[in-house]
Amino acid sequence: MEVVPDSKTIQVDFGRSVPGYEMSFPWNGFNTPAVGHVSGSKLSELSAIDSTITSLDLEVTASFDNYDSNTAASNEVYPYEATRDCFKTPDGQTSTLQLQNCDPNRTYDFEFYATRGYVGTSTNFEISGTNVILNHKGPANNGNIDSTVEILNISPDSSGNIDINVSGNGSSNVIGFLNVLEITEK
Repeated sequence: MEVVPDSKTIQVDFGRSVPGYEMSFPWNGFNTPAVGHVSGSKLSELSAIDSTITSLDLEVTASFDNYDSNTAASNEVYPYEATRDCFKTPDGQTSTLQLQNCDPNRTYDFEFYATRGYVGTSTNFEISGTNVILNHKGPANNGNIDSTVEILNISPDSSGNIDINVSGNGSSNVIGFLNVLEITEK
């Protein structure tokens, strides 16, 4: 992503709340069961990677099915603790996150990382009509190691919100995954 002066980058880890599966501050963690994967679960005042606190909140508005571990032993993008677990979507359904309290004078970039071997095929991420697809199975169905996808330059709606939709992509076992979300406010 392009670095813009006065921009803020936020990293969110999705997964479970057990030692070895959590990232520490300034990462933000949707770590089930502490925060949860069901509608109404919310992270408030997200921290940026420079350790500042923002006014941004991130809420689950359409539930994920559960959390899951993944099969990728290592990766080249994010720390292992962030990538080794994830949230998964219900088969054939869409889960939604809502970024709240966005500044109407700024735009937002989103980078997604998902990995999970042997289950599903790929994950679809959609924001404001823009869709990107990430092969979460990676080479030889062992899990994605180093690929991410981005949706760039998104403006919030009139309420200051941005909806992020996550779903499986494919013809059978249509399950999507989300391990890491990186948000840049610029």
